[in-house]
Formats: sequence, structure tokens, C-alpha cells
Amino acid sequence: MNENINNETVIPDDLETNNSRRDFLKASGAVVALAMTGGTILCSAAQAEHDPFQAFGKGSIDLGAVSGFKLNTMTDKIASAGVLVSSTPDGLIALSSHCTHEGCDVHWQTDAKTLQCPCHRAEFSNTGDALRRPAREPLPRYPLTVKNGHLMVDTNKLIRRSSVTKIDFLKVK
Repeated sequence: MNENINNETVIPDDLETNNSRRDFLKASGAVVALAMTGGTILCSAAQAEHDPFQAFGKGSIDLGAVSGFKLNTMTDKIASAGVLVSSTPDGLIALSSHCTHEGCDVHWQTDAKTLQCPCHRAEFSNTGDALRRPAREPLPRYPLTVKNGHLMVDTNKLIRRSSVTKIDFLKVK
């Protein structure tokens, strides 16, 4: 290093760089674009993992004795499998536990008697009807059957619907 008479450091000519403001902005823009693209890809991958219209795909699951599903209750013990079972006066219905807005897991709120999505506050009735936006479609349902007194859900077939109708329910005695 060379020093001048004012005690200032002088950089020799061979160490100087010719980076312009334009070069800096180009490099910064490339870094930001890469970060945004990576974020978009990660968000898309996470959403695809929780697609509310994709069947769980683990075949038929035994949910236990039909008598264990009391009237006007929501069973979320199988929510880890993406399935919720609601017992209503119309019968039993197995619902997807993934919000139709962006696929977040919905949770039963006993006091409000609704399924609520923690991501964007969408709400669904105990039959899966969309009650509060941003969700616009009802929760899809899985087919239910009774075999030897046990409730069975077919997780290979997810039924998308535009509204809730009587045929969505399994009548049990």
C-alpha cells in the first residue's frame, strides 16, 4: 500500500475494480430473481403435497365399530390420514381434512361446531359445506361402507362435489 502526504490510503492502480452501478444492479436482480423462483418452486411443492383434491391412496381403512360414531360428533382421530368423519342426522360422511382453498389441514372447533382452516380462516360445516371464504368449494368426501359392523373408508377414491347432498351420507342403524 502506498500512503500520500495526507495519511490517506491509496489503492494501487492494479487493484482497482471497474464495477459500475449497472453491474451491481444486474447482479442484485439476478440474485433476487433466483430467490423468488426458488421460493415459488418450494411453495408449489408444498401445496402439491397437500392437494385437497388428491386421494390419500392407502386403500381401505378400518375406522372402528360403527357404534363408536355418536350422533352430532366429528371424529378427527384419523386426520393424520387426511380423513375426518362426521356423524349427522343424515348419516355418516368421511371428509378430506384438507382445505379446498390451498390444502392446509382443517381442524374441528367444538365450540363453533365448524371445521376451520388456520392458514386463511376458511370455515366449513360439519358436512363439509364451505361457510367462509376464501374456500368456495365444499370439502371432498371419501366413500364409506360397513363391513362386519366396522366403518370402512376407501382412501383411493376422493369425491369432489359442488354441494352437499343426501347421497353423500352413509345411513347406519
